[in-house]
Amino acid sequence: MVFVGIYIGIGVIAVIVIVFLIGMRGRGRMIECPECGAHFKKPAFAEKQGGVGFSLPGIGAYTCPQCKHRGNTSSFRYVDSKNEANKS
Repeated sequence: MVFVGIYIGIGVIAVIVIVFLIGMRGRGRMIECPECGAHFKKPAFAEKQGGVGFSLPGIGAYTCPQCKHRGNTSSFRYVDSKNEANKS
């Protein structure tokens, strides 16, 4: 019975680490606000729509720092930083 508890504990820790790493994926990439077109760095985790605690990666909302538009993570699109550098 002790071994079952150890395996469950290791499994829970592994799931937490995997969810954390998935949430960190794409961190630091630029995204564009669908309302004002402002570009800003993607937050590490999305804001929860309600309740307390962490939201799962890809579920939740982002808030634009310029116009304060809040929308689902899918409404913000990634901006290619290489093309942005060439425009300047």
